[in-house]
Amino acid sequence: MATHSIPGPGGIQDIFHGDATECTNFDKASKGFRAEVDHVTRAFASRISDGCLPDQTKNLLETKSEAHTFRTVFDVVDNGEHLEHFHDYQGSSAPNETTVEWHTDQGLFLAFTPGVLTEQGKLLEETEGFYIELADKSQHLVQFGKDDDLIFMLGDGMNQVVNPSLNGRHLRAVPHALLMPTHGENQSRVWYGRMVLPPVDAVHPQHGETFGRLRQLLIESTTSAATDDEALALGCSSSSIFTHARQLEEASCEEGTLFCWHRCMVTADHEVSEDICSEENLDLSCVNPRGQLWDDSHGDWFVQNFCRDVISSML
Repeated sequence: MATHSIPGPGGIQDIFHGDATECTNFDKASKGFRAEVDHVTRAFASRISDGCLPDQTKNLLETKSEAHTFRTVFDVVDNGEHLEHFHDYQGSSAPNETTVEWHTDQGLFLAFTPGVLTEQGKLLEETEGFYIELADKSQHLVQFGKDDDLIFMLGDGMNQVVNPSLNGRHLRAVPHALLMPTHGENQSRVWYGRMVLPPVDAVHPQHGETFGRLRQLLIESTTSAATDDEALALGCSSSSIFTHARQLEEASCEEGTLFCWHRCMVTADHEVSEDICSEENLDLSCVNPRGQLWDDSHGDWFVQNFCRDVISSML
């Protein structure tokens, strides 16, 4: 499930579940949890501001025409959008095959909870499989324990926004990867992450475009049929594969599959096909459990096990 927090009062946005009523308990628990993470995230940004004083003769970021300025790290974080994800992973990787390959996040930093193994709502234990690369290029497994509540990991945004203004030692963005641990059939790995982005109306120091515009260009590139490598590199501090935006979506689907929720789903797995729908004079579509057509956004979308009448569904 994806959501976000935006600047200003009431910035923690609700998660909408449509007609689903079974999410009431989750919403109640997640609101308090997200508020606490928001508080700690801003405290972390304040400590960075106190410990890393940039050149006082210039701002870290500013809007066009200098209508608004962001002088400290806290100002940047406090006025930026924070993307939030709740993940529930099931299934294991092949031996020695990474589930999430090596990369460096493009935001300022990521606040996340260590992954935990659950079974039917019961917390079992912290999971392994999270690796980081140190400055000497050595790669290590990170061992989280019960005392680790919230982890902060710096992203490439620090190279773009903060480090150019620092004298001496710079903050380091951390390359990382995930290898899904082996687990039981009824078990899953649960994880929460909060990615902190610069203000959407702030101008990127190198590209001359706002961060919001660069993000839109990146989205347009990743959702188009032809991938634009230059667009994928926008907003990155270098051409390194670790900081180059990754195209994880499948651009085209083979016969017998349907592009649904950013991936090609096998229609036979859901007991449906083009032929079955054609016989009923219906179209094969990507919908959620409530029969709503996919709108290219996040959500609980899948190839439904019945054919959807596109015309009637849009009325």
